[in-house]
Amino acid sequence: MNVAENSPEVRLAATRALCNALEFAQTNFKNEMERNYIMKMVCETALSKEVDIRQAAFECLASIASRYYVVLEPYMQALFELTSNAVKGDEEAVALQAIAFWSSICDEEIELQEFGSGESGDSVPHSRFIEKALTSLVPMLLETLLKQEENLDQNHNIWNIAMAGRTCLKLVARTVGDAILPLVMPFVEANIAKPDWHCREAAAFAFGSIIEGPTTEQLSGLVHAGLDFLLTLMKDENNHVKDTTAWTLSCIFELLHHPARGFSVISADNLPGVVRVLLEGTTDAPNVAEKVCCAISHLCQGYEEAGTSSSLFTPYVPAIIECLLSTASRPDGNDSRLRSIACKSVNAVVRYSNIVETSQIIVQLLPVIMNKCSDHGRCFPQG
Repeated sequence: MNVAENSPEVRLAATRALCNALEFAQTNFKNEMERNYIMKMVCETALSKEVDIRQAAFECLASIASRYYVVLEPYMQALFELTSNAVKGDEEAVALQAIAFWSSICDEEIELQEFGSGESGDSVPHSRFIEKALTSLVPMLLETLLKQEENLDQNHNIWNIAMAGRTCLKLVARTVGDAILPLVMPFVEANIAKPDWHCREAAAFAFGSIIEGPTTEQLSGLVHAGLDFLLTLMKDENNHVKDTTAWTLSCIFELLHHPARGFSVISADNLPGVVRVLLEGTTDAPNVAEKVCCAISHLCQGYEEAGTSSSLFTPYVPAIIECLLSTASRPDGNDSRLRSIACKSVNAVVRYSNIVETSQIIVQLLPVIMNKCSDHGRCFPQG
């Protein structure tokens, strides 16, 4: 890994070899002198001229964060500067690994908070690295959300810097809870109505990314205040904005809609507007309609716990099922996962609806459902 003594090919091979050997380096990391030498070499290698060597070095750092969290304290200031510079200005392949370092730190601290120990079962001190870096780390991650790839098909499985930033932001929210809200909400409010679609999508991305983490008490008011704005974004002129907004709504319905437990962002007043926007969304581009179908599933799942009591959702069941069946029959459904997801959403609506009140509706729709299945093959998954 020494620049003066070895060629780039040798240094790359050495860096990758170290990364693969970290699993067996417990003894070395317990020895302060050896640990300092390893960290010095990896950090220097992360500044190499060659992109692939820098990428491999940051992969090492992410792995070290996972395996040797307990000994990182003396190096964290230098590591923050390294990773921050990489995220802000390096090639995407390097920046992705720099973000992965912080995701690994989050994973370790979430585990400590949930279980009080590492994977080995031993007591591990909680260094609260995320909490200490929060005011610098969150703005850095929010900036990555603005780096969407304009000509890329909207696919939330494609890994790029915006997706990596969103994933890390979600982990940070789970790590620090309510403390993330004052850092993220000003970004959401500042960008959600800007003319540039990158800003509007980043705002929706940021909002959806922090839903899991803060307490319901802190989130409910913010979501209530922002729900109408999100519903309006579902009619945005930009497909990327609509796709991300539909994903955000799905997250909100999944995590903040539990009427039987005494809390929900959905009420008798806003439910009609929510359903109307969702039904309209099923006719949108396939990638948007997929997320809308998932949002419908989570919306109706929230009413499952109502048991035999009447549900606010019941009057909308016929229109929702018919709409989902039409969505499953779309000619462009085969070009995406839309057909399968729409059918799964029909299953969810039937499963979570009040059977006493909707049984007659379902009986009437059975012939339609069977015809759809025969037209398009077995649409509904087993189990």
